[in-house]
Amino acid sequence: MKFNKKIFNIVIIIVMTIVVVAMAAAFINRVFVSPPVDATIDDNIEKRTVEEVIQINILNGCRVKGLAGKAKKYLHDRGFDVVDVGNYKDSIAQSIVIDMLGDLSSAKKVAYAAGINDSLIIEMIDSSMFIRSTVVLGADYKELKPFK
Repeated sequence: MKFNKKIFNIVIIIVMTIVVVAMAAAFINRVFVSPPVDATIDDNIEKRTVEEVIQINILNGCRVKGLAGKAKKYLHDRGFDVVDVGNYKDSIAQSIVIDMLGDLSSAKKVAYAAGINDSLIIEMIDSSMFIRSTVVLGADYKELKPFK
């Protein structure tokens, strides 16, 4: 069987076209469809300390071992300062974000990064806390970004 240079060139062009299209699709997805979240506190929000990034804690509300630790790594890799992980007092069906300082802007950033809908942000002001938000992982954790 003789090597056909023309067919080889066509195959290379097709492969390269597929690679370029895949890279362009990944770029469009990253920039426009699912842009990265900015984990810094907005300038118009009063800072309680000198922190520049959003400080959060993560609580496991469904009793599946290791969930809070996995979510901690995921959110830390995205720039959030995860101060603490632990267990929530109850088991819950839906994951929530608790706004601890009345900073809805930061709570929305946390919710977006975790894949939690904004409608599941609850405000529970606790002035003794120095964290901005608490993520409580519910039984729906498989639907969240850290676990996909």
